[in-house]
Amino acid sequence: MEFPLSTGAVCALVKVPEHRARNLCRSGKLSVPCIGNRRRWFAEHVLSLSKLTGLDTLEIRNACLPKEVPHANHN
Repeated sequence: MEFPLSTGAVCALVKVPEHRARNLCRSGKLSVPCIGNRRRWFAEHVLSLSKLTGLDTLEIRNACLPKEVPHANHN
């Protein structure tokens, strides 16, 4: 998965309504950086949201795993 994600994409992944994610951010329980009035969700924020909402699943954890970087051949 390519990060950062939008709030809508995160909520679709975690299967939580957007207002619930926004309320957690506004209440200070979840700190997601904003750039240009848009939240930029990275893997650690997605995992935190899933744990705070009780919707932590293997699917979400797998989606948040770092992508493998292809190894360069140094022959």
